[in-house]
Amino acid sequence: MNEQAVDIWEAWATGRWAVIPTNCQTRPDGRAVMGAGLAKAAAARFSGIDRSYGRALARGEVNLALPAHRLLLAPTKDHWSDPSSLDLVASSCHAVAAYAFRRNVSLVVPKLGCGLGGLDWADVGPVVDDAFACVDYVIAAPVGTAHGPPT
Repeated sequence: MNEQAVDIWEAWATGRWAVIPTNCQTRPDGRAVMGAGLAKAAAARFSGIDRSYGRALARGEVNLALPAHRLLLAPTKDHWSDPSSLDLVASSCHAVAAYAFRRNVSLVVPKLGCGLGGLDWADVGPVVDDAFACVDYVIAAPVGTAHGPPT
């Protein structure tokens, strides 16, 4: 595992695709709930991704690639208020890894489900490492504004 003390947005700026943890909920207007953490920061940085993700969720697609922004949305929990699920993290990681492998893209991955999701990195790390074994990725350790507002 390649864990680095790097801000996810700084690593994204070098050409890596950022994996953004999300939930699977939509608002009454059809937009995805992107209310906290990296999901909120990504929605603030990239206008309209909440609408794109909301449409994907309505089609039953929980993982979404946004090539124009080099983002991969990966749910770690069903409802925004729930704790993250290790099974959903694993499923999302495998879907993201398959996408990255087919397109030969490098990733920057936060500690999925471990921030606001409440999971323990000791449990999540091996799942992430297994799923991303065939792709180029770094784990972004939360430093600076990794989970704060976009700069």
